[in-house]
Amino acid sequence: APAADPARTLAPRHRALAERALREGLSNALRHARPTRVSVRVDTDADTLAIVLVNDGAPAPPQRWTEGRGLRGMRVRLDELGGTLAADAPSPGAARLALRLPYDPPAAR
Repeated sequence: APAADPARTLAPRHRALAERALREGLSNALRHARPTRVSVRVDTDADTLAIVLVNDGAPAPPQRWTEGRGLRGMRVRLDELGGTLAADAPSPGAARLALRLPYDPPAAR
């Protein structure tokens, strides 16, 4: 992937959504998983911001997870802005929430 432009910034609506998604992911981890560790990774490339949260407190396997209003709403808003949201278990007892969000609104791409 092409390198990110360090001067590039998210559109205001995209930035607000990224901040909200980060808060929702951390809140969900602390409320539902009771982890001992949560890691947050933020990556960028020329077109996309990616945020990945991983915690070590998944209470159940992914097939038993239910998506509540917070994540469902986040998925809808990300979709509207051309982004994606995925939740899975990278290993037993762990949970990962990954979102990708383009810098530009869909109409501008």
